[in-house]
Amino acid sequence: MAHGNQQALQTFLEAWTAEFEKSVEMFTGQPVKLEYDGATGSGKTFDAGDSILWQGQIFEREEGAAVWIGTPVATCTALTETSAEDSAGREALYKELLQQSLEGAAHVLSSGLTPRIVCKQAIEDGSLPPDLADVETAWLVMPGRERFPILVGVHPAFAALLREKEQRPSEPLGDALSTSDESARLDRLVDLELPVSVVLGRAKLQIREVLKLTAGSLVELDHHVGEPVEIVVHGAVVARGEVVSVGGNYGVKIQEVISRKDRFALQSSAVTRATRVSHQAAGN
Repeated sequence: MAHGNQQALQTFLEAWTAEFEKSVEMFTGQPVKLEYDGATGSGKTFDAGDSILWQGQIFEREEGAAVWIGTPVATCTALTETSAEDSAGREALYKELLQQSLEGAAHVLSSGLTPRIVCKQAIEDGSLPPDLADVETAWLVMPGRERFPILVGVHPAFAALLREKEQRPSEPLGDALSTSDESARLDRLVDLELPVSVVLGRAKLQIREVLKLTAGSLVELDHHVGEPVEIVVHGAVVARGEVVSVGGNYGVKIQEVISRKDRFALQSSAVTRATRVSHQAAGN
């Protein structure tokens, strides 16, 4: 097993674990954790007769590579039995939450990479995966239950998707110092609270049309069904995503987001605005 392949798997697991835990809780309402014992290979965990649901996911930059998740039926059932009535429903629900976690992992892995890593087609034909570069056993921990295993494996080409991070040339000393100073200033703002709004769409109406509005009136927005909604902070669009249901409440699954630096710029702007208002109030 090549060191690069093992490192690629560990990098994927670091990105995917939190996304999987969040996805499970969002779809089923159950808090779960994934644990890793560090032992690779599937022979110690699964018997030959175990029924395993294999799902592959193609990740792509300039080239593509697959990640495979092998989930025993018992694990799938334990996760979804309270949220679906039959085996078909449980399997469909599990595939959906797994797909969402993989898309989230792609977003996390893309941090600092150009072009970004994107999820392409899922491989759901139930076939066994080809030779994998490395396989790790993840243990699903649920309150009051025994641990359930999940297999995670990566294709040998997956390491190439992450290579740019390791080969990026170092910054000139002046730029590095400037970045460090800027980061120190930005870190002072991270605990500030910002008003975040979700914009489903906009419309312009004449005054006479506004005056005619009554209960039951319809207002057509400029967003089509299926288009991403906007996340707005102080009038500036910071992200776009799709509306989802989270534990009975509405939420937004982020699909596109501005850079971290630009988000901090919004926070800095908020501080300036708040300071100005405070001084004006004191002067009055």
